[in-house]
Amino acid sequence: MKKTLQKAFLACIAAGGTFFGISQLTNADQPETFQQTLEQGTAHINLHKPFLQTKKPEVAAFLQSSWERGEAAVLTELGEESKSEWTLVNAGDVDLELTNGMTIDEASSFNRVLMGKEANGALEIGDVFPAVLIRSDQQRVIQFWERKDGNFVYFDMQRNDSKEWSLVRGPVEITTSTTE
Repeated sequence: MKKTLQKAFLACIAAGGTFFGISQLTNADQPETFQQTLEQGTAHINLHKPFLQTKKPEVAAFLQSSWERGEAAVLTELGEESKSEWTLVNAGDVDLELTNGMTIDEASSFNRVLMGKEANGALEIGDVFPAVLIRSDQQRVIQFWERKDGNFVYFDMQRNDSKEWSLVRGPVEITTSTTE
């Protein structure tokens, strides 16, 4: 009986030690609490697969084609001669490409403009999913999308010295030639 109790006791200690060890290993893998992310200024950071990787190839090709036409139309409209000053990013990845690198206050300011009442009010049924052009100095972003009729709509947003974002212009509709 004494040997059975000793074996049971040792089994409990081993099981408890194993459980404790595993729990300590997995604690490092646990996500931070929301409070911790707020204190570190990372509460706004999103991690996900790039938008186009989650779409069917034919949908991704359709969207990419629309965004490239929109990029050309918007830069022409703005008189921008150098396409190299801008990076084309779909709106689904603006967090990965831009706002994840901002402070929480700046990201909030940017998102308020990007998803504000002006942009939402300009959306129509049949519009294509939007994209943005990010200027290389990250002081200016232009959101745009294609209308069902082939025209494009854009919004020009800029960051001031205090890192607050504001809508400078928009919605502006660019009429494209649809004659073939």
